[in-house]
Amino acid sequence: EEHVAELERIITEHRPVVLLLDPYYKAHRADDSNQERPIVDLMRQLDGLRARHGFALILPAHPRKDIAGNQAARKLTLHDVAGSGAVTRGAEIVLGIERLAHGYARLRYLKDREGELPIGEHLSLLYDKEQGFRLDPREDESDEAIEQRILATESDWKTAPAWPARW
Repeated sequence: EEHVAELERIITEHRPVVLLLDPYYKAHRADDSNQERPIVDLMRQLDGLRARHGFALILPAHPRKDIAGNQAARKLTLHDVAGSGAVTRGAEIVLGIERLAHGYARLRYLKDREGELPIGEHLSLLYDKEQGFRLDPREDESDEAIEQRILATESDWKTAPAWPARW
């Protein structure tokens, strides 16, 4: 209770537009990050704070471990989010970033309570340290063409500034 009171005091004082809690699983004091009850209680408290103060809440999470021996790339789904399902059930929007190769990723839509986002679809992203993430101008390229381009890329190591020059 004292931690929640202190968080409320800080939120009231600073009035954030976005609150990032990372790693959220350390905030609920459960012995196991998959435990349901402590996560449900934490989510209720965070949701109450969010409703009272009107900020966006971001809870980063990692995907579950891949199945041993699986050689194929997996397409992220809502069930791949690690930890208790209470986090994804309570979320309004769940997004996933899939790293495909150095400098290349996908932003995948996993859940949208309002139903306005195309669940299961993705946006192709390019990344470098100077510009961060940005939409790939070749967004309409097929998965097969992307895979062939990645596989055809030289395998030598490149610095972040040198990587965009390749494309």
